[in-house]
Amino acid sequence: MLPCQSPDVERYQLNIAEMDANYQLSRRFLDNYRDPSLKPRVHAEIQALEHFHVGSLQFSDGDAFIACSKPACFCCLLSFRAHPGHFVEPTSHQNIYLNWRPPNLDTRMAVIGENHQRDILNIMTQEIRKEAFKQINEKLPPHARHPDSLTGITESARVNEMQAIDGPNSGSKSPTIGDGNADKECEDQQNLAHDPFSSLFDCFLDDSDLERGVLFPMRHDVE
Repeated sequence: MLPCQSPDVERYQLNIAEMDANYQLSRRFLDNYRDPSLKPRVHAEIQALEHFHVGSLQFSDGDAFIACSKPACFCCLLSFRAHPGHFVEPTSHQNIYLNWRPPNLDTRMAVIGENHQRDILNIMTQEIRKEAFKQINEKLPPHARHPDSLTGITESARVNEMQAIDGPNSGSKSPTIGDGNADKECEDQQNLAHDPFSSLFDCFLDDSDLERGVLFPMRHDVE
């Protein structure tokens, strides 16, 4: 995450050691990958995004907006931001799902270019790295998840729920881990109650890893 000669290495190492003692990061990191139910999923809005992009499909009135029944997760948000198709950035509940993965696009390289997915994931990695450094630098404790669906929730009720989770003055928009009971319309997230710190570190990749063809840091086979 840092060059070996960086003057910040020791400070971050000390912070991580303190966080590990307080929040058991190492144990939680390993526990995430011992879960046999963890299966990578391509979220619905990402499938729709690539379907329109690869097929060069036209949006009504040129409005490149992809709607879903709930806000996007943290990784979907970063994927939209990094995508060369310049789609409208969705709202996001900032939850992180460890089983998130990009779609398989190997058969479409002639259309999108061989570096399409690598370039998107490299940009995403830069943003994930920034957020990981922020959490380490501030030694942030794990957050409760944000509501991942607005179905049947008024704006005032949503504000009250967010304040109950993060505190009335927090204003926090840091990514958090998702609920295991997310709605079925866009994501199948059964039994995925993982930890926010582990998820940020799990999502981290060096650009060199992507150059070697490592598309996403999951320890399970992808479909």
